[in-house]
Amino acid sequence: MVAFADALRSHSGSVENITSACIDMSKSFIKGLKETFPHAAIAFDQFHLIQLMNNALASVRAEESRLFPELLKGTRYVWLKNPENLTEHQDEDLVRLSHYNLKTGRAYRLKLALQDVFFAQSREEAEPRLKAWYDWAIRSQVEQIKKVARTEKNTGTVFSTTSTAN
Repeated sequence: MVAFADALRSHSGSVENITSACIDMSKSFIKGLKETFPHAAIAFDQFHLIQLMNNALASVRAEESRLFPELLKGTRYVWLKNPENLTEHQDEDLVRLSHYNLKTGRAYRLKLALQDVFFAQSREEAEPRLKAWYDWAIRSQVEQIKKVARTEKNTGTVFSTTSTAN
């Protein structure tokens, strides 16, 4: 980031003119951006947020599959895919499993709700969606999901700098 700021200045640019940046969620990226571009609002691209969510979901499924091995056997990809990408058999599995009060099912619905944030047409539409998702995630009683929500909130930028896909 410092090299970019130096290059910007060398071409008569100003770091104060950088008003937003989409970055990785790592603390070092966040710190570097805040130090180098103090006027830039931070947005995290959907890939990194969904990757965190998918990792949490996979952890929940693995943990629960030890408790219910026959019930969750062979369902790994059911939970990682979006509903429109499920095979007919996977869709049947998802319907069957929806009748159980599984933490994995709760985590899956939270993943879909988080993805929905990125389909907002504007920042004004995205922010309440993200806040609603955060509130639901924190109340979910699924520790892995609560950790994702806390990770987002602890960046200090989660509600003020939401990125949208459009």
